[in-house]
Amino acid sequence: MKYRIFSVRTAWGLGVASTVLGIMALLAVCAFHFPSYLTTPALRDFYEERWMRYLLLLGILTGYSFALLGTIFGSPLKYPVLGIIFLTLAITFGGASVPLEGDISRHTPYLSLDLVLLDLLYLTSFFIPLERLFKRNLAQAANRPHWRTDLLHYLVNHLLLGGISWIIYAPYSVITFRFELSSLQNFVASIHPVMQVMLIAIIGEFSQYAAHRMHHEIPFLWRFHRIHHSSEYLDWLASSRLHLVDVILTRTITLTPVLVLGFSQKLVHIWLLLLGFQSIFIHCNVRWKLLSLSPYFVTPIVHHWHHAKQKEAINMNYAISLSFVDRMFNSYYCPSFWPQRLGVADGPVPDGYLLQLIAPFRVKK
Repeated sequence: MKYRIFSVRTAWGLGVASTVLGIMALLAVCAFHFPSYLTTPALRDFYEERWMRYLLLLGILTGYSFALLGTIFGSPLKYPVLGIIFLTLAITFGGASVPLEGDISRHTPYLSLDLVLLDLLYLTSFFIPLERLFKRNLAQAANRPHWRTDLLHYLVNHLLLGGISWIIYAPYSVITFRFELSSLQNFVASIHPVMQVMLIAIIGEFSQYAAHRMHHEIPFLWRFHRIHHSSEYLDWLASSRLHLVDVILTRTITLTPVLVLGFSQKLVHIWLLLLGFQSIFIHCNVRWKLLSLSPYFVTPIVHHWHHAKQKEAINMNYAISLSFVDRMFNSYYCPSFWPQRLGVADGPVPDGYLLQLIAPFRVKK
């Protein structure tokens, strides 16, 4: 029998990865060319330009390596070829040495392309290997049904962050303009940063719980949230299937209390990063039950039951991080076995990003 270093599936994955890295490298070069329009002002405060150049160079070199290995070990030729084309275009337009000229404005309309690229790189590097090593549903492949729809939700929701941020922050701006809260905000700002993060997490959990429960129990809001619940396959990418209206309302209700109280916005952003990691993890296709932690912290099995079709699980487990909040409000449900049927029980949801975007606005006959 012929010995293979890589399986056919792994060779295919290397070819696809080279294409993805090529596209990401080319988009990163575009972000360097037009930083005022393609990068996020708040995110720029967290990273240094030189490290982004090193990361871009590493991505280009890795992409070429994957293309070579994929070609040698049997990947369909189109993927390595596309990868090489995109990577070469990225180098042609400047590569990791692309010049960054002029002042970068913080006040122009922008797309959060840097957030998309950094977040996608981080998520795929961590969660794809995690699911591959500890997969629960062995029959569920990475390219499972409707993954393209979920990827489009991810891309659009992240790219439009700059466009929707002003909506999310509007209630906070109105409240602080109308009411004198400087004494309270100065006191909160004086609290030790570690304690601030802990308070942000607890207050944010309660406000997120309220937003989540509203989306389930108010019929009009459920129209938008049922898009998220329509996935019959849970994994890291399924967490991104969120209607834009759902994203705006949930973020607004969750963030307004912690912003109004005067917590450090930098610490709030750090908490959002941690919350984002947690919300993706609990959707993952991993076999860890973590039942001893489940009554206190939201684990994958707890949130999978939130997505279950079984009657007894509907409208349960609203918390994202702290299960004790569900226990406080009598909405905790977690048997010791995994649910068998996922999705919505009140009728089908169309597949495809655009159809899911307009579905909540269609009047039922």
